[in-house]
Amino acid sequence: MVFGAIYAPSVASFESLFEYFQSSLSYVVPTIVVVYIAGLFVPWLNGNGAFWTIVAGLVVGVPLFILKEVTSMWTDFGLPEIHYTIMSSIMMVIGIGIHFGLSAVTRQSKKERIEELVWSGDEAKEIFTTLERPIWRDRTLWSALLASCMVGFIIWIW
Repeated sequence: MVFGAIYAPSVASFESLFEYFQSSLSYVVPTIVVVYIAGLFVPWLNGNGAFWTIVAGLVVGVPLFILKEVTSMWTDFGLPEIHYTIMSSIMMVIGIGIHFGLSAVTRQSKKERIEELVWSGDEAKEIFTTLERPIWRDRTLWSALLASCMVGFIIWIW
């Protein structure tokens, strides 16, 4: 509570609460996204790489956010102005490097049972080409319907 009371006035330096929320997330979330998305498709990535990628994302992201967005120290050091959307791409590249690097270094020689955890091409082909019975329980049908509604809603608002 004390930290919140001390930190709250710095939120006023942002143009809107939405901008504050978006910029703060762009420094912390990309490394978490890397862990989840890469973990779905790359079978040799491991828990050591995932854990330390998230820790490194917090250790690098939070001070970077404070230096650049909250205080004026970033410009005081003469560093170039970087928009927070570009900073999220930089954080994602850092996360990919850490996750792949640490997972490669700490790879175990024994084969882990990860078949249930990682998508295979055969599994994706089976999911997207066969319809479940009864038809109203088919996840592909419902996901297509949801995507169509979302696109329609975006077009309607636009």
